[in-house]
Amino acid sequence: MRQLFFILLSFGILSCNSRNSIAIKENGSNIGETEEGDIWTKIDKKKVWFLEGTRTINTIDLIPRDFNDFYSKFVSDSTFQKEHIEFSILGAIGECDSTIILSDMNWEYLHYDFRSGFYNPLDSNTVSYNTSKILIENYRKEIGLIFQMGFERKNGSWFLTLITIDNC
Repeated sequence: MRQLFFILLSFGILSCNSRNSIAIKENGSNIGETEEGDIWTKIDKKKVWFLEGTRTINTIDLIPRDFNDFYSKFVSDSTFQKEHIEFSILGAIGECDSTIILSDMNWEYLHYDFRSGFYNPLDSNTVSYNTSKILIENYRKEIGLIFQMGFERKNGSWFLTLITIDNC
């Protein structure tokens, strides 16, 4: 829990874009721009897609074994992690007055293992899954944020294709 808080705090400190327009920059040059509302609309649509045709549970005991094995390696091997992220990923970190759109240029190694604190009684956690997609949602009541990760199975391997942190 403490580790997740510091990860999220780090992301929050880095957020300095306005809510009206978000520009992704590399070496001072604009490489993409989107309206903040657009990214959240796309994320909401992607979340709905993840929930379609899945079973939602409040336990990690039924998560497919191959996903558990994959996720253990995903959070322990940064090279493996980068190889299993679709950088057309829909991802954002949202605060009350800013949004950071996640991309390959600002991605930082994610070593948070959602399984370790899944049964915390102060949290509300769910996993929605079928054989080809998994959506993990962690609502951290004590600090008021939602953490979501969506994984899709493609060509026999799992890939992170959605991640959001919204603490407003």
